[in-house]
Amino acid sequence: MLDAIASSTLGFWICALAIVLIDSAALLKAGEFAFRLRANGGFDVRLPRAPFLVRNHELVFTLVTYFVRPFHLSSISSPAAQADKLTEVQQLDAPYRALSLFAATSLALIVLAGPLVSLTTRIEVALFAVVPLLYGTSIAALTYVFVNKGALRMTNSDWLRFAFELLACPVLAVNIVKRLTMRRTVVLNTWALVGEDAEIRNRIDANLELFDTPLSAR
Repeated sequence: MLDAIASSTLGFWICALAIVLIDSAALLKAGEFAFRLRANGGFDVRLPRAPFLVRNHELVFTLVTYFVRPFHLSSISSPAAQADKLTEVQQLDAPYRALSLFAATSLALIVLAGPLVSLTTRIEVALFAVVPLLYGTSIAALTYVFVNKGALRMTNSDWLRFAFELLACPVLAVNIVKRLTMRRTVVLNTWALVGEDAEIRNRIDANLELFDTPLSAR
């Protein structure tokens, strides 16, 4: 069966995209919310009205929700004093945006270049031409992460784990920002993030009602 998939015109690329989509899955705890930084310094907090819950966690496919764009995490249980954390998030956003370019390149190779070469020539030619580019993109992303380990709050062991994953399966470079964010090294306080905006606070309360969240945590 694997031979049939690998030898089919688009089977390899469909499988690669499926792996990327599954790998983009993230489980957010009750009271955790993803957000993006706006260009003007504001925030866009993700507040789904009907989150898909798995064992009291929200299942999010970040490839669909953010499509290789950087995002960050906040939590209602994170300490409210967050001036330093806000600065850290703003500092993280720049390398995250740079890494998003590597992610977008990998995704373009999987969904555009690979299938196009397969359809116009043969799957063997496409694999010979595109897979080395996927490895090259992964190595370039890993090099960028290594150079910016301090800004990304990574240890040598963190980087080695990332290197093993991306070199073993280079298509996972599409989700490199998600992997960094879900380490939860910097998590802002959601209430402090949204300020006194009554509408957003009401939406947060409505979201929390869908979880088995203790009242003391709300």
